[in-house]
Amino acid sequence: GEVVATLAIDEGPRHTFGAGATIVGGSKLSGVKQFVAEGDTAGLFVVSAEDGLYLVDGADAGVSRSSRKMADARSHAEVTFKDAAAVKLGGADLTQAACDRAAAAVMAAALGLATAAFEQTNDYLKVRVQFGQTLASFQALQHRMAKMFTELELMRSVVEGALEAIDANRSDIAQAVSLAKAVGGDTLKLVSREMVQLHGGIGMTDEHDAGFYMKRAAVLDAMWGNAGQHRERFADLNGY
Repeated sequence: GEVVATLAIDEGPRHTFGAGATIVGGSKLSGVKQFVAEGDTAGLFVVSAEDGLYLVDGADAGVSRSSRKMADARSHAEVTFKDAAAVKLGGADLTQAACDRAAAAVMAAALGLATAAFEQTNDYLKVRVQFGQTLASFQALQHRMAKMFTELELMRSVVEGALEAIDANRSDIAQAVSLAKAVGGDTLKLVSREMVQLHGGIGMTDEHDAGFYMKRAAVLDAMWGNAGQHRERFADLNGY
């Protein structure tokens, strides 16, 4: 808890699967990483380069940061490395392994977010009265909640499956992670947007939590590849 460490991987607006263009000469690393989570305050950076993964001290004179304003207002930064001292951790295979584990961790957070959004919406429908009845009594809204519930159970299954694959160090970690990111990303968008809709007018206001859930969901879906990117990756990994 004394030091915040973060991954500095992406060099463009979208996550790319593979090595970046950051270069290393001797023990010095140079390059620019965009959208680094906790990049404003991190004390250590795990940085991807052409030939693998490197560790860089955030206090190094060759490290500079520029804050990024994200939809969810969480700490992100563009981080520039210019002849920063670096220690090699491993090759390109370690880079992808780190990204897969980061994606799985993000989806674990996303599962918690989606579950909380669902539960808060469900509670609201039970107490909000319209036309002399609680909203939960309307069959059309029950169908929408049932749809979300079943999708959440599927999301829980694939996210836990990805975490189990990592714990067991199975050979299909990449497939399991991409499946979790694809299914989870779609479910996260469904539940967070339905939360706004089912809360009606109050769900559209900044005074209510619904907007915060939707904004955080958008960022989590984009981190380490969005649902569409991971569907394509899953298909490639399985030879489709």
